[in-house]
Amino acid sequence: NSESKNLGSGSGQQIVTAIENPTTLNTLWWVREPNEPESRGTAAGCTEGTASPIQCGQIIRLTHLETMRNLHSHNVKSPLSRQQEVSSYGQGDGAGDNGDDWKVVCSSKYWRRENKVH
Repeated sequence: NSESKNLGSGSGQQIVTAIENPTTLNTLWWVREPNEPESRGTAAGCTEGTASPIQCGQIIRLTHLETMRNLHSHNVKSPLSRQQEVSSYGQGDGAGDNGDDWKVVCSSKYWRRENKVH
């Protein structure tokens, strides 16, 4: 879940929270290829209405549909947990950097819609 509110401390970037039962548009994320896909050797995600299967171990980018900012992490401590902060970052155009790239870790060959995200 993400919305147009920024953290009051830490990086000051857009707030992202994990929720179990999504009920709003703020919970929708677009699965996209990573930044610099040529160097990452992957083309996962959705492009112009077509989707390709996402394999375990692939690198992806998640863009929040409401704000068009990417799920992001960097070496900043979270103000709440004091662990590594995860935020939503960008100018609202879906562009970003390698801090927006995530590796899919799962126990089968492909990430399935009904499988949990860790």
